[in-house]
Amino acid sequence: MSKQRSVPKFAIGTTSLLAAFVILSLIAFAMVTYSTARNDEVLAEKTAAATQNYYQAQAQAETTLAIALDYLAAGDSQRIYDLGITLDEQGEATKLSWQQPVDSGRTLVYRVLVFADGRLDRDSYILTE
Repeated sequence: MSKQRSVPKFAIGTTSLLAAFVILSLIAFAMVTYSTARNDEVLAEKTAAATQNYYQAQAQAETTLAIALDYLAAGDSQRIYDLGITLDEQGEATKLSWQQPVDSGRTLVYRVLVFADGRLDRDSYILTE
């Protein structure tokens, strides 16, 4: 009697299909990972640019404030108005307020109370369009 070989239930075709599925799954995960990393990079660049623009506007507002305080000390309110600053006397303090552009969609609104003893009370916030 000759022994018959039994056909394996797990054939080479099934192994090839499983290997192809695993490779395709790895490629899909790699594409998703790349896409996520690229989107994170774009978001980080936009955030960095927005932050840089904000701090540049803040620095410009502080420069404007320093000039306005010099004019205020000299009693030259017309030059303060020429800077685009609104003056408002509020009891023992003078309120200076103006807007500093940050970028195309945001504006820094700056308000400073200047007290007679030289103290400053700053208040600023961002307006978005």
